[in-house]
Amino acid sequence: MQNIQITYGKSTGLYNWFEGISNISIPDEAFAGGGFGDIYHCLEINNNDYLPIAQVVKIFKTGDTDKVQHSWNTISKLQEIIITEADKWDKVGKFFLDVYPALIAIPQFIFEGTLNGENIKGYISTNLSSIGFKSFDKLKEDEDDLNEYINREIEDKYTICYHFSRAFNLLMKNKFIHADITADNIFVSQQDPVCAIIDFDSGVVVQRYEDEPSTWGKKGDWTAPEIIIEQARDASKIKVNGFTDMWSVAVAINNLLFAMPMYYFYEISENTLTHYSRKKYKWPEMDTYDKIFNEDNLDAYNFFLESVGYSDDKVIKELRYTFTEGIFTPTLRTTYYKWEMVFKNLIPESSRILSLSKLIKKNQGSQGESGSSSHFQQSYINILTKSLYTPHSKQNSMVEGLVNELIPDLISGIEKLDTHRAFIRSMANSDGLNGDELLQEVEDFIELFKVVIEDNIVTKFEEMSLLTQAKLALIRPNVVDRLISKHKRA
Repeated sequence: MQNIQITYGKSTGLYNWFEGISNISIPDEAFAGGGFGDIYHCLEINNNDYLPIAQVVKIFKTGDTDKVQHSWNTISKLQEIIITEADKWDKVGKFFLDVYPALIAIPQFIFEGTLNGENIKGYISTNLSSIGFKSFDKLKEDEDDLNEYINREIEDKYTICYHFSRAFNLLMKNKFIHADITADNIFVSQQDPVCAIIDFDSGVVVQRYEDEPSTWGKKGDWTAPEIIIEQARDASKIKVNGFTDMWSVAVAINNLLFAMPMYYFYEISENTLTHYSRKKYKWPEMDTYDKIFNEDNLDAYNFFLESVGYSDDKVIKELRYTFTEGIFTPTLRTTYYKWEMVFKNLIPESSRILSLSKLIKKNQGSQGESGSSSHFQQSYINILTKSLYTPHSKQNSMVEGLVNELIPDLISGIEKLDTHRAFIRSMANSDGLNGDELLQEVEDFIELFKVVIEDNIVTKFEEMSLLTQAKLALIRPNVVDRLISKHKRA
C-alpha cells in the first residue's frame, strides 16, 4: 500500500465525506490505465477513514506536462460546472445525481499531492463496478451478459438513453466536449435502467477559440465520418467539436438500444460512406448485394432490421436522419436536446428521476455528531477493502461446513456464537486459517444481516454487500439466499 499526501484538494460537494482529505491510500499497483493516467482502487482516506461507497483514484501520467495540465484544467472546470448545477437543483430540493444519474462517475474530489516524492495530480470518482455497472464493451464480449441486456424491456433501454442524452445536453450547455465517446467509456447498470459516462479528463470545456480536447478518440464505427476521413489523410488536421460528439452519441444510442452496429459495410471509411450516400439509401435499409455490404453479416443485418422494426418511429426517425443526411452534413445530426425530448415522451414520469442514485445517497455515510458512519456503511467499506486484499483462501474446509450449518441458528438467535467460539477457532486454525479473524467475519456478517433486514426489504446493493461479507465468513451464496428469501427483494 502507498499513500498520496494531499497538498491541494477540492470536493465537488455532492457527498460530505470528501471534505478534509489529507491523504489517500492506494495499492502498490494500478488495476487499469491508459494514455492519460493510471487507475487505482481507493483503499483509505486519512489513514483509517473509509469511504461509504467504493472509489477509484486516477493519477495523471507525469511524463507529458502538457497532457497533465490539460487534464487538470478540464476536470477543474468540469467540477465548477457540476458544483454550480448541483447548487441549482439543491435549491429546489433535488439531489444532482438523482436528476443526472449518467454523471455518477464525474470527479468527486480533485487533488494535487505527492506520491513517493513525486508531484502528481488526479481525482477520485465512484467505482462503478462496485455498484453493479459494467463497461459496455465488456458487456458485449460476454455472451450471457449481452443476451441479458438484449432481452431487457424496451422501456428500460429508452430510460437509459433518456438519461444518457440528458447528461450530454447538460454538458453541451456548459460547452463541454467529451471527444472520446466509445463503448469502453460507457458503463451500464446491470440492475437499473441507467448508464454512466467516464473519462472526462481528455475532453475540454471550450472557453476560447483555441480550446481543444487532447484526443480525437479511437478509430472505429463510433468515430464521426469527418474524423475518419482526416485520420486517413492527415491526422494533424483532425478537429473535434460538438458535432463530432453528436455523431458518437447517436452511435451510442443505437448501441444502447440494439447492442449492434448501425452499418453493415465491410469497413467504415470515406469510400464506403460516400458510396452509401450517393446511392441515396435511407438508413437502415440498403441492398445486401451492394459491393460495400459485408456478406458475412447478412444474418446479423436481418436481425438488426427486425429489432429496428420493433422500436418507436420517433427514435428511428432521428437515427435515420443522423446516419443518412448527417453523414457529411454535421449540422443535420440530431441534437442532445432533441434526443432528450424524444425519450422523455417514451418513459413514465417516475423514470425521469432514478432510484439508483437515491440508493447510493441513502448509503453515502451520513455522519453523526461523532463523525462515525453507521454499522452498515462501515461494514460495506471494510468488505470492499478486505475482499480485495485479505480473502480467505481455504475453501470446502471442515470449519466452512460448521459455519454454514450454524449460521441460520445464529441469525435466528436459537444458538449463540459464544457457545461455539472456541470450537470454531480451533477448527479454523487446524484448517490453516486465522480463527479469530474468521470469528470476527462471522460476527460482522450477523450484524450486517440485522441491519439489512430492519425494513424487511433487501435491495440489490444490500444483497451484494451481504454476499461479499459472506465470502469472508466462508458462508456459501445458497445459504445467504435462503436467509434473505423470507424478505422482500427490491
